[in-house]
Amino acid sequence: MRLLHTSDWHLGASLYGFSRLEEQSFFLKWLYQTIKDNSVDTLLVSGDVFDSASPSNAAKTLYSNFLASVTDTCCRNIVITGGNHDSPSWLDADAKVFRKLGFYVLGQATDNLDDELIVLNDKSGKACAVICAVPYLRERDLHSFEFGQGIEEHEKQIAEGIRRHYSDIAKRAEMVSKQYSPALPVIAMGHLFVRGSIRDDGESRLIVGTLGEIDSSIFPKNFDYVALGHIHTPQKIGGSEFIRYCGSPLKMSFSEKNNSKQVLLLEIEAKAEHNSSNCVVRSIEVPQSRELISIRGIEDELRAEVLRIATEHPGSYLEAVYVGQHMRHDLREILLETLREKYEDSVPVNLVRIRHEPLDLSQHSTAAASSAELKEYSATDMFSMILEKEMEFSSEDKDMLGALYEQILYEMESSSENNDVNKVQGGE
Repeated sequence: MRLLHTSDWHLGASLYGFSRLEEQSFFLKWLYQTIKDNSVDTLLVSGDVFDSASPSNAAKTLYSNFLASVTDTCCRNIVITGGNHDSPSWLDADAKVFRKLGFYVLGQATDNLDDELIVLNDKSGKACAVICAVPYLRERDLHSFEFGQGIEEHEKQIAEGIRRHYSDIAKRAEMVSKQYSPALPVIAMGHLFVRGSIRDDGESRLIVGTLGEIDSSIFPKNFDYVALGHIHTPQKIGGSEFIRYCGSPLKMSFSEKNNSKQVLLLEIEAKAEHNSSNCVVRSIEVPQSRELISIRGIEDELRAEVLRIATEHPGSYLEAVYVGQHMRHDLREILLETLREKYEDSVPVNLVRIRHEPLDLSQHSTAAASSAELKEYSATDMFSMILEKEMEFSSEDKDMLGALYEQILYEMESSSENNDVNKVQGGE
C-alpha cells in the first residue's frame, strides 16, 4: 500500500499582501500528477489545509477542484484532518459529501473517539490499514482548563490531555487491527508541536494546544508511522524514520527561503510472520514556481542586487534588507523606480518586503512610522516588536505571550465566522 503524507497547504495564504493562489494551484497540479506517477493509494493531509478560518472562495475552489480531480486517479482514499489555522465548521461542512467519494474529513475532535478511527480498503476492497485521524486538539477538546490554574500546571494538563487522547485511540486502533489476519498497519496523524522539532524563525511561536510542547514519547509503540503537520520544516523526530513532519509544500516566509520542500511517500504492509508492519519512507521534492530571495546592503548595493535578481530570477519574491544607520522610508520607491527605469511597466520581480537592520526600536515609536512601513508587518509582527522592547520578560515568557496573542486572534476570527454562519442559517 502506498500513502502520500502532506500537510500545511495553507490555501489562500498571502506573503505581505501578495496572493499565493497561483503557486498553490501549481502545487496541487503537481500533487495530482505525483499521485498518478507513483500509484498512490491514499493521500494524508495533516492539518492547515487553509490559511484562515474564513477561507476565500478562490481558496475553497482550489480545494474542491483538487479533490474532484483525484477521483480520476488510482488514489482511492484521502484523509484530511483540521489544523490550528483551519475552521472546523468549514472543513466538516462538506465531509458527508466527500465521504461518498471515499474521502474522510475531520475538522475537529468529537465526543466519540471512534470517529477518528478509519479502516482503509485497497482497490480490491480488502482492508489494508487503520488510520488514527487525530485533528488539531484545542483546549475545549481536552477539557483541561480549571479556573485559577498557573501557567505551568495548565501546560501539564494540556500535555496530559493530548497524551491520553493518543493513548486511548491507539488502544482502539490495535483492537481493530488485530481483527484482521495479518494484523493491519496502524498510522496516526497529528497537528501539533513535538519537543525537539526544528523550527524556522517564522515558526518560533508554533505550539500545541495553546501553551507548551509535547514529547514524542506520547505516541504509543503500536503506531507504525506518525504523519505530523504544524511545523513547516521537514524532519524526523527523535531520529525516528517513522515519526515525521513532511513540512509545508510552499516556503511560507523568508526564514524558509533555503529550505527544500517535500512530501513523503510511504510503502507499508503487514508482515504475517511477525505480526508487525514493514514501512519504507521516501521523500519527493516539491518544485517551487516562485523563489523567495533576500538581498542586503546599503542603497547602492540594493539597487544593483535588485537588477541582478530581476535578470537571473524573474518572478521571484524579493526581500530587501537595508543595513544603513538611518531609517529610509523611501527605499521601496527607490528600488521600484530602479526596476521601472530598466523594465518600464513589466517589472519581473515582486518586491514584497523592505526590512531595516539594525533597527533600534527605542528610537522609533510606532506612531512615527509611515503608513507604508506599517503595512510591512502583520498584527503578530507588531505584537512581537512590542514584546522585544519589554526587558522584564524572559524569552520563554515572550514565546508564551506571543502564543496567547495568536490564540486570541484565532478565537476572534472563529467567532466572527460563526456569527456569519448563524446569520445565514437564520435567514439574515
